[in-house]
Amino acid sequence: MNFFMKNSRIKEFIESYYSIILITIILLLVSLTNLVNFLLFHTITELFSIVIAISIFIIGWHTRKYANSQFFVRFGIGAIFVAIIDLLHTLSYEGMGIFTNYDANLPTQLWILARYIQATSFLIAIIPFTFEKSTYFLILIYIITTSIFLTFIFTGYFPDCYIVGVGLTPFKIISEYIIILLLVIAIIILYTYKKEFSKEISILVILSLISTIISEFAFTLYINVYGISNFIGHIFKILSFFFIYVGVIQLGLKDPMRVLFKQLKEREASLNQAYNRTNFYKNLFAHDINNIFQNIISSLELYDLEENNIQKYHDNINNQIVRGKKLVKNVIKLTELDDYKEELKKINLGKTLTNAISFLKESYSNKNIEIDFNLPEERIEIQANELINDIFENILINAVKYNQDNTIKIKLKISVIKQKNQKYAKIQFIDNGIGIHPSRREKIFETDFQKTSKTKGLGLGLSLVKKAIDLYNGDIWVESRVEGDYEKGSNFVILIPLAEWD
Repeated sequence: MNFFMKNSRIKEFIESYYSIILITIILLLVSLTNLVNFLLFHTITELFSIVIAISIFIIGWHTRKYANSQFFVRFGIGAIFVAIIDLLHTLSYEGMGIFTNYDANLPTQLWILARYIQATSFLIAIIPFTFEKSTYFLILIYIITTSIFLTFIFTGYFPDCYIVGVGLTPFKIISEYIIILLLVIAIIILYTYKKEFSKEISILVILSLISTIISEFAFTLYINVYGISNFIGHIFKILSFFFIYVGVIQLGLKDPMRVLFKQLKEREASLNQAYNRTNFYKNLFAHDINNIFQNIISSLELYDLEENNIQKYHDNINNQIVRGKKLVKNVIKLTELDDYKEELKKINLGKTLTNAISFLKESYSNKNIEIDFNLPEERIEIQANELINDIFENILINAVKYNQDNTIKIKLKISVIKQKNQKYAKIQFIDNGIGIHPSRREKIFETDFQKTSKTKGLGLGLSLVKKAIDLYNGDIWVESRVEGDYEKGSNFVILIPLAEWD
């Protein structure tokens, strides 16, 4: 048992430090080649970076549809062009004997071009902008840019970077510092937008950027292409690409699988919610519409029996039709409310409440309704939209529906309060209805799609009210009209932000 436990711990240790062990072995072997032949060391170092750059492009490109971040897709596109230029740099290096008509200036020019593109690629990849064109358009930009500068280099129009017997030119040294500056800017931008990246990826990218900075600084110091500064610069170049490669494996291969499974689970949850929502609307609509039809049928039956009360039953039928229209309207609005994006505007609170009161009295002309409402002298404007009419109408209609008194009394109170540096209009709808038990006060605003069997109807209106007020960044709750005795009636309190004056 202890043997297996030890083996398990060894395996965990190896997996945890696999990258560190691997890069240490690589650096050790590559450094040993420098003792044998610098040209061999240089070639292996460059080919290692080239292979990694190509791998970054391949993985980033083929996982672009699944990765949450576009970093490795964008950087990978730049990396493939860096790899092409680095390959030319390797083949043109002094001692390779391929570009025989050029001296050590050519590989140095190619090097500086590759580093400019690499630094620019870091910036393009890190900045979280939305690229409206396709990634193919980005590739086209790289093709055109790279082709132009390669033409300048091979035709002699690119500034000299190295003069045999003298060393690095001012242009080359200044360019290295400009590249270092671009990389520092990339680190600052990465820190600014760190929320766009996972902690592991951020660390790996920063390590890659720091390694590249050290590498570039080393390349400002050498006089001979076979010098120690050149050696150090190439070692840190390996580290730079290695850190990015580890990040690509993490984000490009492991994360897409996690993202894929996450998306499948989210889709499953979404389908289940849609199914439950459909059942909820079906049961709720069926319950309320059945009540409406039943009331209409009852009125028609009594219509023939009591000729003296024809107007009463006519009004009742009319009220039920109004209820039906309102129910259909609310169902449609509630189903669309999650995607409702109408711009908020200034709404005259007093005028809107007056219209809602008129609608209520017209809808329940057969009821004895007393409404205590005095328009405030000061004009109050709130930040809302057309849904505000439905909100007030729903609250008022519920005050009538859930009231058993012969005289239905509703009192409206308006005030202005301030909370957390925001001014709100506070509207209170106080009625003498049957009241709401304290244990149900929060549940009446919920749209519980899971408990369709317990649906009693009419909760749809308050679900709409709650969702609409959330759109306004407002609030709604219910209290007892008489503290300690919920059966004496309810007080629905609504807070809606005041509109800002221009």
